[in-house]
Amino acid sequence: MVNLYSLFMISRIQFLAALLMLPLLNSCHDGPSRVVPTEERNQKSAARISILEPLSGTRFTEKETVTIKAVTDTGSVGCDSLQLLQGNVVLATSKEPSLMHTWQAGSARFGKNRLYIRSYKNGTITGSAQVMIIVLPASPPSEIKAEVVQKYPHDSLAYTQGLYYEGGFLYESTGQYRRSSLRKVALTTGEIQQSVNLPDDVFGEGLAIFDGKILQLSWKNKTAFLYDKATFQLLKKVQYPIDEGWGLTWDGNFLWMSDGSEILYRMDPETFAEAGETEVYDHQGAVPQLNELEYINGKIFANVYGKGFIVIIDPETGRVDGKIDLGWLIPERYKGNYDKVLNGIAWNPANGHLFVTGKEWPYIYEVRLSKQVK
Repeated sequence: MVNLYSLFMISRIQFLAALLMLPLLNSCHDGPSRVVPTEERNQKSAARISILEPLSGTRFTEKETVTIKAVTDTGSVGCDSLQLLQGNVVLATSKEPSLMHTWQAGSARFGKNRLYIRSYKNGTITGSAQVMIIVLPASPPSEIKAEVVQKYPHDSLAYTQGLYYEGGFLYESTGQYRRSSLRKVALTTGEIQQSVNLPDDVFGEGLAIFDGKILQLSWKNKTAFLYDKATFQLLKKVQYPIDEGWGLTWDGNFLWMSDGSEILYRMDPETFAEAGETEVYDHQGAVPQLNELEYINGKIFANVYGKGFIVIIDPETGRVDGKIDLGWLIPERYKGNYDKVLNGIAWNPANGHLFVTGKEWPYIYEVRLSKQVK
């Protein structure tokens, strides 16, 4: 039988021993040899930089001067220089714990630009901060008028997503689930010469023609369909990294793609990997909802979804150089109907005219512009 008195005495001795150990344990954790967490060490070693001017999101026109002011509280590490950078380009260097620099907004691209401040000690970065500014064109786009010189029949069930003209024929991509297609259509009669349907779960979008092939986008499948232009035989399916496909055009070297935002994506024609981006801005701000695209004489013409105009974009800078008013072409019964909007741009290089239409419109319009794009 277990001696209850002995058990009681053993438990009492263990309890007293634990009490005696508590001061030693506390001294291990609170003394100078305390282990400091990594994130706490990083906070103590980083210089704290404050960007006083400009405020993030401030807008500047290309003709304005931007003043950048920054100061640093170096804490325990010290700071022997500050640098101001735009991307990887050093704009200014200061040997003081503060920096002030004036910079021409026109030297930046249009749209969002990030400026970075870095602090250094003996060549080692000890802190960083950033600010985002928006650069806008200083002047509005030129207003370009259009007049109809001819109209042609168009399938009023064709939900036009992409359009291209060549040799008396229109190549057209149509949308909507279970009725998306690629078509070759005789311009003057509207008769379908060739066609191929997309799978029922694919919503067709923009198209581009290059090197004897046709590339047709899908809306949300992140897949493009590459066809032989002459036979419409499907050559392969191509995956792309952009979440949504809207418009597509070819500049002779690269494909340009829209996704419904203000961004145009430059895509490699072989791999369809993204090769660059251009943000599209006018004097008022970003121009989102970019849709069907057509490359003409170094510019990209773009429908803006739901709007009665076409914008003319410099693809290198993103500036909207011109705006073509076509709102008067929209049939009265279609106004406000977002399934019947203006969409579809094709160019006839022989006379400089445009072919324009809308989703499920009964006509293709040939229009002459009041100002030629050069």
